[in-house]
Amino acid sequence: MNYHFQIDGVYRDGKWGNYDYQREAPYTLNEKALNESNGILYASDYGTKWYDQDGKIRITKTNEPIDWYYNGVINNNVAVDLNADGSKGKLTAWRDWQHIIYNGGTIGGLEQGEQPRLLSNIEEQTKELTYEEYRNGPQK
Repeated sequence: MNYHFQIDGVYRDGKWGNYDYQREAPYTLNEKALNESNGILYASDYGTKWYDQDGKIRITKTNEPIDWYYNGVINNNVAVDLNADGSKGKLTAWRDWQHIIYNGGTIGGLEQGEQPRLLSNIEEQTKELTYEEYRNGPQK
């Protein structure tokens, strides 16, 4: 998951604010060896956000070459910490819709204060980004 989308939603059809789950898993990005000419190889009406080598947020469409290093040159092999987590590793897309398990709960018959139960087959959940963390950007 790209936590930039948690607050602003996904860029689709020329605007931000679209909220959805990932439908496809089209790519894995190796932050140690990014081929900028490939982009993300995703549908043309989508965009993405990432951190460049200076920790600045950058935005672009996904189906065109992406200057990950943000130096004005499209290279075949650059290393950038795109998610500003302090390391360079592999970022793998996740097909959310395929992995969501919803058992239906007791919708329509919930007791006051009761919430529907969501089940997931994801072994380990990561901490979600807070609004303050989003506004402050990466901590270096």
